[in-house]
Amino acid sequence: MGVFFDYFRAATDDEAADVYDWPAGPTCPPPGIEPKDSAELKNIDPHVMMGTLEALLTGSRYRTSPRDPGTPPR
Repeated sequence: MGVFFDYFRAATDDEAADVYDWPAGPTCPPPGIEPKDSAELKNIDPHVMMGTLEALLTGSRYRTSPRDPGTPPR
């Protein structure tokens, strides 16, 4: 038993926000739109694990990672 989370790649914040309205998620877009490159991961909770990944990718410390993705790392 576990929770699955879909992670996908988007070029811009607006492109990522557009996926919010897709009823079946990033892998099943509406007709005429390309699906997003994505991965379905079990138990990789964004609120728990993604802060560590963000810190590793940006070079910032986990506790100082920005909450807003548009904010540059410290």
